[in-house]
Amino acid sequence: ALEGADPFTLDEYFIIFMRDFLKYISSDEHKAPLDFFSWHSYSPVHMALEQAEYCRWLLNRYGFENTEDICNEWNTSPHVHARREPEAAAKILAMMCGMQRQTTAMLNFYDGRIAPSDYGGLFNPDTLKPYPAYYAMMMFNRAYQMGMEIESTSDTDGIYTLAATKDGKSVLLIANISGEAQTAELDLHGVNLSHADITRIDTEYCFQRTGECVRDNTIRLPYGSCVEIFFY
Repeated sequence: ALEGADPFTLDEYFIIFMRDFLKYISSDEHKAPLDFFSWHSYSPVHMALEQAEYCRWLLNRYGFENTEDICNEWNTSPHVHARREPEAAAKILAMMCGMQRQTTAMLNFYDGRIAPSDYGGLFNPDTLKPYPAYYAMMMFNRAYQMGMEIESTSDTDGIYTLAATKDGKSVLLIANISGEAQTAELDLHGVNLSHADITRIDTEYCFQRTGECVRDNTIRLPYGSCVEIFFY
């Protein structure tokens, strides 16, 4: 019934409902507490990041500055034909790298079951083997296990980064969903390029070390690829 409601689209309805709900429970008449606010997104990465910003802004506006927002359902490649491609891995890594800089408390990917599923994006239900997207999560986890994020930025739309360090070792993650192949010019400090291992997820590699070196502070980024540079 909502999809056919006039004059609003379904997305507009959700926004109006969210706003009016927060306005209602925060009113002087009710003053209801809100421990967390959960939301979903199947949008492209840049739009999902905007949605996270809007969610936080609206919560703050109605006095819920300390309420956690949780994206408890997301998938950047929900269509079946896209799941097996490296591009799906790049979108997942880009989403996680981008959301790392948002205030969203938790991301729950939908879904990771090893069985037929309309949204199952991590495992092939026929072979039971991982899609490339699974290894994008492994890349992020290796950075997460480091425990301390360090600054990393990108000045190119569609290139997302994340860096972390622990005990003298560091890792830099890069996802390219810019729409074309790129050559990244790296400006690195505090690491030794001669002691670096590169792992890729693309049409040639699936979470494999390549044996290549960073030359002239540049690295190739095929479209729809993930790169992990591990400094030791």
